[in-house]
Amino acid sequence: MAAAATRAMRLVPYDFANIYDLLPLWSAGINGAGQTIAIVGDTYINPDRCPTFWTLFGLGTTVNGISVPMPTLNIVCNGPCPALNADGDEPEADIDTQWSGAVAPGAHYRLCHLRRHGN
Repeated sequence: MAAAATRAMRLVPYDFANIYDLLPLWSAGINGAGQTIAIVGDTYINPDRCPTFWTLFGLGTTVNGISVPMPTLNIVCNGPCPALNADGDEPEADIDTQWSGAVAPGAHYRLCHLRRHGN
């Protein structure tokens, strides 16, 4: 008996926008502009990954007559920035920042790191 073929399905930002009907909002200029969204994390991320993700999937361009801005990201540390934790929380922090920017591309994003008591 032949092995069943596996097929991977992926969801990209424009799929999300289509599924949740964000395109009419973006077309009307409702895209997070003028807002700042804070994402709290306990690991550092490679800040180049966010614009790479956003550019790869067409943010910062005009698609079908809809101008979609490029999100902006700032990393804010209260004290020394934590180390990159690639085995633990860093992939989740990447997903949080990348997808937040994909949903509301006009907003400014701050990945915030707060010192823990005793550290």
